[in-house]
Amino acid sequence: MAQDPVWDFFCKSEGYSQEILRRVKLLELTPDGFLRASLLITEAECNFSKVLHGAAYSFLTDMLTSVAIAKKDKETRAGVSIELSVSFIKALPLGSEVIIESTALRTGRNLAFANALFLLNGEVYARAHHTKFLNNVVSKL
Repeated sequence: MAQDPVWDFFCKSEGYSQEILRRVKLLELTPDGFLRASLLITEAECNFSKVLHGAAYSFLTDMLTSVAIAKKDKETRAGVSIELSVSFIKALPLGSEVIIESTALRTGRNLAFANALFLLNGEVYARAHHTKFLNNVVSKL
């Protein structure tokens, strides 16, 4: 897929664990806020049990739902997190290529809501929810 300016902005940003985001392959990003991406899980993202670390799920949820929200928002705002939760259903093992689907459910004047699914072979391994405050100053792309 051709890259997208919103995606490129997030990938070029500096900060926490950006090296993980730079390895994520963008498969689909639509104007209505749907994103599909993949990531080959390496030891860098795993815990001592050789499965995707909970912090990696949270980071990927934060970043990929933020991209979906910014894409859907009329003003391309990414916002700041208010709440982020992940339900771990099954462990994603080292060497797996996980598909992450993120959907911006709603972007309003002040708040945005998004969900994410972590899939392997079509099966849900984790689901996440993210709520963001869409301020106009700090996070406008």
